[in-house]
Amino acid sequence: MINTFYLDAESAEAYGLIMLAPPDHVVAERDIERKEVPGRSGDVIIDNGRYKNVTVKYSCAILPEDGVPYRTTVARAVQFLKSGPAYKQLRNTYDPDRFREARVQGSYSVESIVEQAGKLEIAFDCKPQFWLASGLETLDLRESTTLLNPTNQPAKPIITVYGTGPGVLTVGGTQCRILELADYITLDCENETARRETANKNSAVSVAEFPTLEGSVGVSWEGGIDRVEIEPRWWTL
Repeated sequence: MINTFYLDAESAEAYGLIMLAPPDHVVAERDIERKEVPGRSGDVIIDNGRYKNVTVKYSCAILPEDGVPYRTTVARAVQFLKSGPAYKQLRNTYDPDRFREARVQGSYSVESIVEQAGKLEIAFDCKPQFWLASGLETLDLRESTTLLNPTNQPAKPIITVYGTGPGVLTVGGTQCRILELADYITLDCENETARRETANKNSAVSVAEFPTLEGSVGVSWEGGIDRVEIEPRWWTL
């Protein structure tokens, strides 16, 4: 089996890039600050409630297809890796059930092997999360249920509420009051916004805080809400 990686939907193998080994598992560092207080022994720890980005390195080879010049393949591979400053979904065949959000970091060099193949190490600047592919699967809920987070990290889901009038959605201990509902409204718990397609619908909901999914979480609703779809967005480190 040839191992390769993907940036969004594009396969690196299509550009002659294959992976020589699985990448190291890099665990993100918690973002904390240490403060020294005069007259007090020991540091005061301030937790900023987030994890820092990580650098993940991929050891790769460049192998031209039959009849394709080596230099042409290198040029195409380099162009593929010039993905710009935006994050892309980074997946690989060693670990197909998880992915990172990443971008190519800095410069790199291609070591030529007698003008027939090349070797290089690609450094990716990655957000700290390992996203589970299963967390992108939409759960269609037609009645009250309980969700079990398979990781120990609090997930911030995308919730779409369908119905024909105001109602109350309860997720765990969090109540979301839907003040206006015609067809559907989507709650993005990561960005703490409500929308319908591209329209801002923040005024149509009332929440003290947006729900998170931790451990075993009950989901129920009442009023004009008919059903709920949840993209749980499970993640781990």
